[in-house]
Amino acid sequence: MTIAALKPFLEPQLSRIPQKSLLAEEIRYALSHWPGLIRFIDDGTLECDNNPVENQIRPIALTRGTPSQPETRSATRTGPCESVRSSVYE
Repeated sequence: MTIAALKPFLEPQLSRIPQKSLLAEEIRYALSHWPGLIRFIDDGTLECDNNPVENQIRPIALTRGTPSQPETRSATRTGPCESVRSSVYE
């Protein structure tokens, strides 16, 4: 089966299987991402894996950690758990 024949095959299958089944969810997912799949197949330079991008942004994400002084954070912004944590440090 070619990729061109896959979409016309998948669409009628949705009416033949239970709508809440895992297979139906997977088919809907595939159909909703169809333009991206076609773009990926047509363009040989696109990566299937986004690990290179994740590895590049990881240092940025890691520096966004919690402040070293938890009592400086407001309880209204961080919620009840942080409020309890902050009171322990006081």
